[in-house]
Amino acid sequence: MPGVIVLADSDSRWKWGVATARQLLPNARMEGIICEGLNNPSERQLAEVTPRPDSLRVLPLTQALEAVTREAPSVVILALPGGSCQAVLQWAAARWPTPGPRPLFITGYVGVVYEKMLDGLLNRAGSDVLLANSPADVNRFTSALTGVGADAAAVT
Repeated sequence: MPGVIVLADSDSRWKWGVATARQLLPNARMEGIICEGLNNPSERQLAEVTPRPDSLRVLPLTQALEAVTREAPSVVILALPGGSCQAVLQWAAARWPTPGPRPLFITGYVGVVYEKMLDGLLNRAGSDVLLANSPADVNRFTSALTGVGADAAAVT
């Protein structure tokens, strides 16, 4: 059973997801799942990631979600675009509608946030932890979410 599953779709998101997992949970067993799509990392790009996950698969998103249910990790890092984060978070809310044992869902941004900030934040709202890249981004994200009446408690 993995301690953390990283769901990613592209090279930069994959690298961010693995680095985030290792920084937050350095001793956890990590499984990587690349969600099939047009921007998947090449074999070379996957080989460049260190430290490497304990296992790695390439799956369609639906099968990745089945793996999350079946393998019951403690943490799921969503290193995905905003719309995919939203889809996974909505799936999780339907799958685990009441408080109880379920993975902790972590989202965030890869790189500088310069466009569609509110759209991206709302797509990530509902995650347990929404990682910002700097204290300034924490302030921006908190202000934006609060301004539209969304819960900003997950922003860190």
